[in-house]
Amino acid sequence: MEIANFGPSLEAAQELTIFMHGFPGLRSKQNEELAQICARENQAPVQLLFYSGLSRAGGTFSFSSCFEEVVSYFSQLLATHPSLHVKLVGHSWGGYLSLMIASRFPERIKKLVLISPLLKFASAEVAAESFTQTALQNPQLKLIAPPELAKDFAMVGSALSADRMVTQLSPELDVLFLQSREDAITPAIFATELVAKFPKTPRYEIVENDHSFLADRPQLGAKIAKFLRG
Repeated sequence: MEIANFGPSLEAAQELTIFMHGFPGLRSKQNEELAQICARENQAPVQLLFYSGLSRAGGTFSFSSCFEEVVSYFSQLLATHPSLHVKLVGHSWGGYLSLMIASRFPERIKKLVLISPLLKFASAEVAAESFTQTALQNPQLKLIAPPELAKDFAMVGSALSADRMVTQLSPELDVLFLQSREDAITPAIFATELVAKFPKTPRYEIVENDHSFLADRPQLGAKIAKFLRG
């Protein structure tokens, strides 16, 4: 995994915003634009995680190895900076990861932004066709074989559900939940069902966008930045 840093140095900071992008993140450019907007508008340190095997990070991608490397990174970060409070922004697969981190370290996560998070996982049979097309169309990605990636994907989803993670969140956690109206990957019905289960009701908004959130990036970045500094 590689980490991009934006804004002021982390050394003297009390808070850090961390962005986690979706899979494979190519259309949204791994949400680097949003991370830069938040760093600039809030004048605060921001990190963007690039998972192994995707984009510029080396190694090979699988959902389970990505899950493990993100947990390892946060464990080390929070142990090294015991007074640091973290704000999370996650899109799609990154939204699932953000929800997982917020549930695992509830006392250290101050705010959470979910952007059409992945809440339900397709079966291995259904996912295999999609991952095969992704690999063929994007040979620069370093993925495990599509059939194995599909099995791995389904296994991760069955091992830890979004419903279970929500029950472990801090009852004081402020959440901004942005859900795209037209979303074939994570339909709005899944989001509305989950929102009702949060310990503290999120600020929930239906956004006139598709799953990639490519439209109105400056406006989206400004909205996220305002929520994070509020």
